[in-house]
Amino acid sequence: MTATVQDIENAIIAKLQEALPGLSAEAFPERPEEYDLLHPVGAVLVQYEGGTYSGNALSNGIAQIKTLRFSVVTLVRNLRSSDGCYAAMQAVADALTGFVIPGTVRPMAVVSERFNTEYDGVWSYVQTVETSVRIAAQCHQ
Repeated sequence: MTATVQDIENAIIAKLQEALPGLSAEAFPERPEEYDLLHPVGAVLVQYEGGTYSGNALSNGIAQIKTLRFSVVTLVRNLRSSDGCYAAMQAVADALTGFVIPGTVRPMAVVSERFNTEYDGVWSYVQTVETSVRIAAQCHQ
């Protein structure tokens, strides 16, 4: 069975909760403007960015690979300490690189990371991770 966006997001969050016990790991808030970082150290927030589809390989059906991208936003109250943003980003990369989620056809990989913002001593970086699923269907009317 092919993993859904929700399945993959839930698996990423569970993996990060296990790998980063000193931080909160949760889904990106539905209303980001109302989000308050309450954890004393920081949080990682997971959000589906979107996907791309390969070309179809069949003439009598559909056979594609869908690559799904997720953002992992790290929010930490320190930048360089042992529990700072840099260390948290490395822990995210270590946890998710090679992580195989049931229903996917490719291990997870980190494909980019970038500085996002710093506000009132909270540093934010975004790492983009991706995995792929198989899409298959018969033609119908």
